[in-house]
Order: sequence, then structure tokens, then C-alpha cells
Amino acid sequence: MPVPSLFPAAAPRPRRLCALLVLAALPALPAFAQSPSQGALAALERLGIEAAELKHADRYDETFRGRAPSGAMVEVEIEADGRVSEMETAGHEGFPLSDAAPLLPQAVMDDATLPDDLRIEKLELDHDRIEIDGWSGSPRREVEAEFGHDGRLISFERD
Repeated sequence: MPVPSLFPAAAPRPRRLCALLVLAALPALPAFAQSPSQGALAALERLGIEAAELKHADRYDETFRGRAPSGAMVEVEIEADGRVSEMETAGHEGFPLSDAAPLLPQAVMDDATLPDDLRIEKLELDHDRIEIDGWSGSPRREVEAEFGHDGRLISFERD
């Protein structure tokens, strides 16, 4: 007895194969269309991120890649509540502290410990602290700084 087919016997084989491949891929697609949340869009606007592309989204956070005001390519992770939890360079050039100014207390922006030519590779905004990893100078010297949310310097290392 012949096996029933979803496709007419007259259908060309390449079409059948394409249709089967499409059907096989359907379970791998997300159950909902991924579009940015209003909180994420507001955070990206506040940071001045242009040409933002949604790279990842789930119920906990969204990750975007875009161009910061300085022109540096960055990835920004935004929590479901609209809070930016991470900003990091998407390339090797780093980004200046000024690109992250909307996220930081004025005390961090004014801290004399941070080098004027600081380029940030990764900025993490945890619930209890702000961590900055980057470099400055030529040749490059690594910089790691940790601040409280009030802008108080907790630790600073320069290699």
C-alpha cells in the first residue's frame, strides 16, 4: 500500500524537498515575533544608539547591536524592566565614557582616577555596583574600575 503524501505526485521533486525543509524548520522558529519592547526602545534612545538591530530577545532581556554617538559599534543588553545591564564594544576600538554618560552617576563621569583617553570594552551595571573594563594609552594599558551606584570608587586597577 502506498504511503500517503502531503504533496501531489505530479509535484516536481525539488519543490517537494524545499517544502519539506521549510516544514522541518518551523519548530525551530520562535513562537512569537521578536520586536523590541517599549522599555528597550526608550533606553536605546536615551543612549543615542543608532541603527540598532535586535540580536536576542527572551522574557528576561533583549540585546541590541548599534552605533553609539561616538561612532563605535556597541552591544547593549536591556533587562525586561528597561534597565540597561551591560554595554560592550562590538569591535576592538572600544567606546568613550561619554557614550555611557546617560547610565552613570555624575560622580563617575567626574572621577579623576579614570584616564581621559579611556576606551571602554565592557560596562556592567549590576544591582549593587558599576564595573568598567577598558584600556587607555599607547601602548594600551588595561583599566578596571568598580563604583557604587552613588558614584563612589570601590576599586581601580591599571596594568
